[in-house]
Amino acid sequence: PDDIPAEVWKILGRQGADILVSLFNRITDEGAVPPIWVNRTTVPIWKGKGDVMECSNYRPILLCHAMKIFELVLDARLGKPVSVTMNQYGFVKGCGTTDAIHALLEKHREKNKSVHMEFLDLEKAFEQVPHEFIWHALRLHSVHEAYLLYRNVTSVIQGPVGTSQPFAINVGVHQGSSLSPLFFVLCMVMATANLQAPYPWSLLYADDFFLGDEECQELQHQMQRWKIRLDEHGMRLNTKKTEYMECDPKTDGTIGISGEDLNLKFLGSIISGELARANAAWMKWCQVTGVCDHRIPIGLKAKVYKTVVRPVALHGSECWPATSRHEQALHVMEMRMIQWCLGLTRFDHVFNDDVCQRMGVAPIMENMREGRLRWYGHVMRSGEHIVARTAMRQSPQGRRPQEQPKKRWMDRITEDMQKVNVAPEDTCDPVQWREESNQITTS
Repeated sequence: PDDIPAEVWKILGRQGADILVSLFNRITDEGAVPPIWVNRTTVPIWKGKGDVMECSNYRPILLCHAMKIFELVLDARLGKPVSVTMNQYGFVKGCGTTDAIHALLEKHREKNKSVHMEFLDLEKAFEQVPHEFIWHALRLHSVHEAYLLYRNVTSVIQGPVGTSQPFAINVGVHQGSSLSPLFFVLCMVMATANLQAPYPWSLLYADDFFLGDEECQELQHQMQRWKIRLDEHGMRLNTKKTEYMECDPKTDGTIGISGEDLNLKFLGSIISGELARANAAWMKWCQVTGVCDHRIPIGLKAKVYKTVVRPVALHGSECWPATSRHEQALHVMEMRMIQWCLGLTRFDHVFNDDVCQRMGVAPIMENMREGRLRWYGHVMRSGEHIVARTAMRQSPQGRRPQEQPKKRWMDRITEDMQKVNVAPEDTCDPVQWREESNQITTS
């Protein structure tokens, strides 16, 4: 069945679904998979960076179409008996990647308290997990034995010059597999369960981990304990990609792993680098400047801008306590791009509102407001123990500085709610909240 692409199964519709159901039931009843699934084909895909002659710059992708459909079915079924800790933020529906960290830092910055952060990165994490470790983690979560199917597997590497000899696979989860994220998350939860600090001071993002503390020395001890535990399970920290950051006020010194000092990066240039999003959007714009051709319809230009460029500029903007300076920088960026698309210059003296109307897009500031309100509603409707909501309720000890306080995220949310005339209690109805927040923009 693996010689049939997934698109064919879609075209077959109900008839194809019946064939797959019969096959999948037979697999679970007999506890064995077709031989073609045991002897797999792996295709190395270049990561798009680094030396093309270096093997480490390629990502091994498993190409088994019917097996991936079967894995999607298993993933949906395994989601019922399997549960993860509240610290898990990777591959978890409804959880952003930075919202909890933004909330934690904002609360401490408000009281002039330092936050020391460590972002740990695993070296080739998905390729180093022992299979026995995976089976143990699944059994620990009461996963049925019939689902532990992938044993004694082999693979061949298919490249431009031919196909390699088969070799056994005893470690690692396959990249491109629908079950790999779940397997890896369960292994990490089991390995680090008694090391995780109360959220949001400890967060797991698949093969990346966030550790935070108000004291640098305590963070150093935490990191050493994590390193020892990961080493015990056959995984290594990538010290080149592991970063130490500090939220103001700035203090001297850094921390290290195995005697090697880590790079020290400060909050202003990393976590709160909203202005850096404009630069990232310009880089993406340079890749699609072909849409400025006069032969391309304006509607298509607008679609490319709204689906390719603007999401880069607004990535994570729902968590920003954006100031007028940030909004102005993004507004200038957008106007230049749209004028370029329309073949206009500032010497044509066309008002910005008319430029946006011609392009069929809403101003970027309005999209930022809509994103903030949408995310605020999502957090308020979530459970009391969701990490983002817990971080919002944090109240560190200390006093606010005497100078003018920086604008907080909740200050912006209050302004946005006043603009569309809604109240926090309106978030209980997701349909009504979305309709109210969409009053700002429809583009």
